[in-house]
Amino acid sequence: MRALVIERYGAPEEVLRLVEMPAPQPGPGEVRVRMRLSPVNPSDFNTIRGGYQQGLERAIWNRGGGPLHFDPGRTRPLGALPVSPGADGMGVVESAGSGWYARRLVGRRVIVMGAPSGNWREQVVLPAMQAMPVPDGVSDEQAAMFLVNPMTAWAMVTQVLKVPRGAWLLQSGGASQLARMVIRLGRRRGFRTISLVRRAGVAAELERLGADAVVDASREDVIARVAGLTGNAGVRHGLDCVGADTLATMVRCLAPGAHLLCYGTLGGDMLHFPVRDLMLPAARIEGFLLPQWIAGRGLAARLHAARTVGKLIAQGTLASEVGTVYPMVEYAEALRESLGPARGGKVLLSFS
Repeated sequence: MRALVIERYGAPEEVLRLVEMPAPQPGPGEVRVRMRLSPVNPSDFNTIRGGYQQGLERAIWNRGGGPLHFDPGRTRPLGALPVSPGADGMGVVESAGSGWYARRLVGRRVIVMGAPSGNWREQVVLPAMQAMPVPDGVSDEQAAMFLVNPMTAWAMVTQVLKVPRGAWLLQSGGASQLARMVIRLGRRRGFRTISLVRRAGVAAELERLGADAVVDASREDVIARVAGLTGNAGVRHGLDCVGADTLATMVRCLAPGAHLLCYGTLGGDMLHFPVRDLMLPAARIEGFLLPQWIAGRGLAARLHAARTVGKLIAQGTLASEVGTVYPMVEYAEALRESLGPARGGKVLLSFS
């Protein structure tokens, strides 16, 4: 089979390459998936450049050597080099090892969640519990983009923040596919959104989508705008995918008892803000990683989440805009388009 792999961390154009390797074989409780599609997400560049590896090296539970893990229980290892990028994707289960659930999945379309090898390859082996059946009414393209954006948006807004009707939610990266989903969720669930952007001309587009307020952080005083919108009360709910100075600004917009989730570092890893900006409102800043959240749910809860998100995708609330679909041999062009400014929808890699 063919696979896109990295053997060392570095710049995507230098370290990612297309190779031939033996087809993987499923073991007990595992399935082998013939991949169809996988999107190119910002998290995939973290994999290629070593961002996850650097972060996990700092985790206290990884002290003492040995393979790096995402959890203190050391049940979810970081994929060992050589590894493929690709945290999201879908395909068809073509074979299974032992286990009734694994055998039930043979022939079914599944969302591939957390394959140790990564998803940018023609065949992937993973535990059957991490292969979620694609809900009815969801296309291959939408299923391939199911986790990183739709499931994350739904889980953060409805399960973690639990944003009530009438409340304000402040979010950075306001023009991203995930932020657009949050805007549509707001219209559906009755909460209001303030979306921070850094690109001229996008405000009207987001307002047509249903954004209650769009703030161009490259030209406007964010704190003054949020104060004006909320009557100086601030916001009780926030989502940040940028970090760095953007997060420091958002902290100053928080109301007493506010809850803000950090789920990305597009602007940089490091933070610098006065601690009293957090102490005075007694606010809470919490990190969010979807695999960690999913790992804390049993099979029934995962299937319920998948069905709920699937319905919202089919209805358009959590649907992703599809951009260019590239065959895997044209991966260099796919990465270049994904890194470019003001692109259309999500870039996908095809393995069929």
